[in-house]
Amino acid sequence: MAAGRIMKDMGDISEARLWKTLDSITERLGGIESQLSDVVRLEEKIINHEQALKRYGNRLDSHEVRIRDAELWQAHYGDKSSVERLITNVQEELTTLRDNVSAIQKDDNVVKGQRDVGKEVLKWISGVCMALAVFMVTRGSGE
Repeated sequence: MAAGRIMKDMGDISEARLWKTLDSITERLGGIESQLSDVVRLEEKIINHEQALKRYGNRLDSHEVRIRDAELWQAHYGDKSSVERLITNVQEELTTLRDNVSAIQKDDNVVKGQRDVGKEVLKWISGVCMALAVFMVTRGSGE
């Protein structure tokens, strides 16, 4: 019986150890479960951050394209002040051209007027010469 009692005591000790081991395993599993829930929350946060970063990255890419297009447009068409200077220069040249055309038209009118006066003078001179010629011819035939 002593052997049976020793076995029973050993069984009680083994059972106590077994419960103690099971309790420590339960505590450890509880800690692991808590840590796993923390890991899941962190993973969800990481996913949300990744999505936000993707959105901001797409937004940055869009802004980069818009800025590039604006720079190309500005390089192609120049800045406003250079366009305004160009328009001012064209207006000044147009005014100069108008003045030159007016001067040429005035000169053309003067030359035309001089030709008209010259024609009139020539008509009168030829008329007087003809009258003198007729007078000379008629005066000479009557004598």
